[in-house]
Amino acid sequence: MSITKDNLIYVIMFVLLAVFAYMDYRYLDLEFLAYTNGDEFMQYHSLLRMYEGIINFNIEDLFRFDSYVYGFIWHLINLIVVAPFHMIGDTQMAIFMPRFLSGVFSVLCLFMVFKIARLFLDYLYSYGIVFLVIFMSGFYIEGYIFKPNVFQALLLLVSCYFLIKDNFEFSKNFYFGILFFGLSAGAAKIQAIMFLPLIYVYIGVVFLRKPNISNFRFVLKYGIFSTLAIIFIFIITNPYILHPRGFGAWWWLFMHNMQSNATNHGSYIDVSFSEKIFGVVDFYYFEIIVFIVIMVFCLFFLYRFNKNKNLDVFFPIICSMLISFLYLFFFVNKAWSGYYISSIYLCLLAFIPFFIMFNSKKLLALILLLQMGGGSTK
Repeated sequence: MSITKDNLIYVIMFVLLAVFAYMDYRYLDLEFLAYTNGDEFMQYHSLLRMYEGIINFNIEDLFRFDSYVYGFIWHLINLIVVAPFHMIGDTQMAIFMPRFLSGVFSVLCLFMVFKIARLFLDYLYSYGIVFLVIFMSGFYIEGYIFKPNVFQALLLLVSCYFLIKDNFEFSKNFYFGILFFGLSAGAAKIQAIMFLPLIYVYIGVVFLRKPNISNFRFVLKYGIFSTLAIIFIFIITNPYILHPRGFGAWWWLFMHNMQSNATNHGSYIDVSFSEKIFGVVDFYYFEIIVFIVIMVFCLFFLYRFNKNKNLDVFFPIICSMLISFLYLFFFVNKAWSGYYISSIYLCLLAFIPFFIMFNSKKLLALILLLQMGGGSTK
């Protein structure tokens, strides 16, 4: 079968999965894991304890995992992929599989970016955005780390896909968008709540377009529904919080995480704005010039709101992304690449209206050249 424009994305995905498999199948010695990756060592034992809880019919051990700010579903998915290897005592594969699963989620993120781009752009620009991702070193680093950051980003992208498909009609696609947003916080990581403006701004566009009492009631109705739906999804995906001890453990970890964000994980060293820009965004994701260009465009796009209703669906995405960056830059005292991955993927979606409004192959080539010389090579 010849490679066509349609199936090229699957070839790219297969190649990237092979890259992740190669990256992941190294440093698999359990006795050194605590020294090479302490978090991974703890999470390995969390999954082992959950596995033993199942085979010993001990429900308490099933819910005694490492971090309660990570969704129970994420732990459960990882447990499913490692359980066969715990059964046969293959420690190395039990370490390998969660890493590879992160790689799978990363490749699926890439696919969702392409799928959303193809709703608006031709193949050239859609694959151009794909290669913006491929040229990011953070794409590979986050796809290797055994954490739910990329899983959160994937669910958030799926939520955006359905909201874009809905295009303010509040059809079944809207409800799917709410479902996957709720899963991004409940099944993946509570940090996803910083993207709540995505939902609220999406609903609020109805009132912004035509401010009147009827639309205000509409916005209030759907805002309350969405909030309750997200809370409900969070609870059913983390049922342990219905138990007083489970809720206590979750609340303690949540507050500890908030304190960690303020104290730079207990170091009490202030991380400067420039460290976050150059040490995270420029180093792991976007060449700084590319990042500045897309940020300026986003502000310009917000200024032009309601001038092109076919593109207004990107208004809540861009608003949410900008708010998340403001939060990370000025209210989170950390320079951790994983905290930024969801914001980066939403930023990539901003290139869709960018290339629609500035339809230039030379501009696309220039941005890709700049990106190739940016964070991916540092």
